[in-house]
Amino acid sequence: MKKLKTIFAIVIVFIFAIQFSAIALAAEIPSPKADFYVNDFAGIFSEEEKQVLMEKAVKLANENDGIQVVVTTIKSLDGMSIENYATKMYNSYQIGKNNMGILILLSTEDRRARVEVGNAMEAYITDSKAGSYLDKYAIPYLKNNEFNKGLIELQS
Repeated sequence: MKKLKTIFAIVIVFIFAIQFSAIALAAEIPSPKADFYVNDFAGIFSEEEKQVLMEKAVKLANENDGIQVVVTTIKSLDGMSIENYATKMYNSYQIGKNNMGILILLSTEDRRARVEVGNAMEAYITDSKAGSYLDKYAIPYLKNNEFNKGLIELQS
């Protein structure tokens, strides 16, 4: 019985090691653009739309002690789940003063979107509430391939 438990423990550790290795290698997170608040790697926004998004984000951060909302588009998740990609990107970008931030992420080819909320921000916007905002404000546009309108509406 003891030998069976040891083998079982080794198998579990091996499975977790494979999963975490796959996550770490699955996708390379791009560095944020110079503007930081708008990282349009998929090229869905016009210059005017980027400017509007930037102005709202900068105003929010300045008026609310460093709360940051970052909008990012990518073409592909490269096999990674949207949840893992968003978490990795949020942590890499270090969004929000004292973890008071939100990442709005869209992968155009995968047709996946996520609102990643910082730990401190969860006191105000839970994961459930973030998901409902995504459903209410962005999804109607995203279904019609109006990616830019959906993300602008969601950020607002």
